[in-house]
Formats: sequence, structure tokens, C-alpha cells
Amino acid sequence: MKQVAQIACVLFVIFVSVPSARPAAQLTSDPFAFYGEEPWGGSYLGVDTEDITNERLGALHLKDERGVEVTMVDQDAPAGKAGIKEHDVILSINDQQVQSVEQLRRLIHEIPAGRTITIGISREGQPVTLRAQLAERSKFAGLHQTFLGPSALAHFALQLLVGRE
Repeated sequence: MKQVAQIACVLFVIFVSVPSARPAAQLTSDPFAFYGEEPWGGSYLGVDTEDITNERLGALHLKDERGVEVTMVDQDAPAGKAGIKEHDVILSINDQQVQSVEQLRRLIHEIPAGRTITIGISREGQPVTLRAQLAERSKFAGLHQTFLGPSALAHFALQLLVGRE
């Protein structure tokens, strides 16, 4: 019973301290949008993203439900070095419009590591163009394996709670 109380406290802290943590009904086991199908290979940008919803349009200064919102940035990865910030909206990669997290995942996976990409974003409603050189995912495996977005942390804590009942 003590362990269940401890896990409940961890869940509470995660949901209170991390504003972008999703409700339990929306949790996924996939903490990053930019990993390939296999977590040890492929290109790496280093962000966590969510699809744009109608509810977020005003806060993000957007007119349309397109692009993906950046919810977390690994500052040591290509995204952080390129200047991507939380709450930026990725609208395009190499002039190809981005409509969803799934599409963005495919685009990044198809571009070889080491290539420089052009990222079109909306930052507080203003268009910004950034460039980032994609990294090899395996080079970040040891260093960044523990970099989990808020949704992944909440999911992990929820799995611990469910598993202990």
C-alpha cells in the first residue's frame, strides 16, 4: 500500500509540475515524434511534439489546424542547437508542409543523419525559418536515452501504478 501511495504522489507531481502532460486517456508509449520505428537507429532531431488541436489555435496564434506543436526540446540535440523552442509550431520540413506528428516522424526518418534541413515554424504567430543538421540517433542513445517527454513520464508512472495493484 505504501508503494501505491508513493506512485500516486509521483503522478500528482508530474501532472502538476509539467503543464504539457496529457490526460491519461491520451497517453502514448512513444515519447518522441522524431525517432524511427527502431529506437536505436535513424535520424534524430530531439523534440517531443503533439498534433495541433482547435483548442490550442488561440494560444499558439494560429489560424489553421496544421503543423505540430513542440512540447519539449532536448537542448543538446540538433533541435536545441537550431533554436527550436517549446510551443513553436513546426509547419514544414524542407518546404514540405507538416500536417501531423506521424507525417513529421516519417519525414525525419526518411532524411539521412548528417543532412541539414530547413524547418519552417510559427513562433507566437510569426513565421521563422531555422536550419538543423540531423544527428545519428545511435550517437544519442547512451546520452539521451533518459530524455523523456512529460507524456512518457506520466505513462511510465501510470504503468507502475497499474502494475502494483
